[in-house]
Amino acid sequence: MEPKQSESKSSGMDLLNQATSEDTNHYAETDSQYDHEVCGGHDKSTLSQQMIRSSENGIETVVSSYYLEFQAGQRREIVHIPLVPPLENSPDVYAHATDHEDVRVRITDSQKYGIRAEVILSDQPATPIQRHVEFVISAQRNT
Repeated sequence: MEPKQSESKSSGMDLLNQATSEDTNHYAETDSQYDHEVCGGHDKSTLSQQMIRSSENGIETVVSSYYLEFQAGQRREIVHIPLVPPLENSPDVYAHATDHEDVRVRITDSQKYGIRAEVILSDQPATPIQRHVEFVISAQRNT
């Protein structure tokens, strides 16, 4: 079964931007207060993953953010995103690297209970590097 992916980047980006701006406004008045509250008081440089799950207008949305470490010579990293409790229907998934253009994200499995993706660098890094990848997962709720 072929994983279901969003065809339109704008719809995924719109969801991501909407979720990010709403969460920022909900949590804090300033960036530093947002960083402190959303990151659990941790410095963002030590954050490895973050997930925000919400439901509005009959659509459940999960925005998931990962900071992935690539070792020297490593081009591929596998990401598993568990969805607990599972979504009610099969999700649409949009993924992108936020900080570099040398990253390709391929959704290899998309289920109600989780997502599997490969994050692939265009070249092998000479030294260890970190890349930030965000996923927007959305599914209709049953009424």
